[in-house]
Amino acid sequence: MPGPTMYAGADGINEQGQPVEYKSTTGKKCQGSYTGISVQKDWREQEKYLVTEKLGKYPEHYYNRFEDGKLTESWKLSGKKVVDILLPKLAKKFDTVSQQKDPRLAATVTWKEIQEYG
Repeated sequence: MPGPTMYAGADGINEQGQPVEYKSTTGKKCQGSYTGISVQKDWREQEKYLVTEKLGKYPEHYYNRFEDGKLTESWKLSGKKVVDILLPKLAKKFDTVSQQKDPRLAATVTWKEIQEYG
């Protein structure tokens, strides 16, 4: 019997053999929602986690849009750029998230940001 399915970690591997992150949508515009981010004990630990484990460890993040089951566009941002975009958004939410019933962080790389940096 096979072991449990793993849902954490890379979504794919690039040509250089590096792990990469994929975000997909069937909406009218590409975007990348990062949800369910584990909350650490303080912002210093949170930032370290985001940079080394959650976002920055992937050198490339792909944002794909599908129509009728077919890939219609794909954009790529560097892991560093994704960290630069999301850290300020997540920092603003950090102090209030522990008061929520489900204390996890979430933020989105917007279509405007994808167009500007992708």
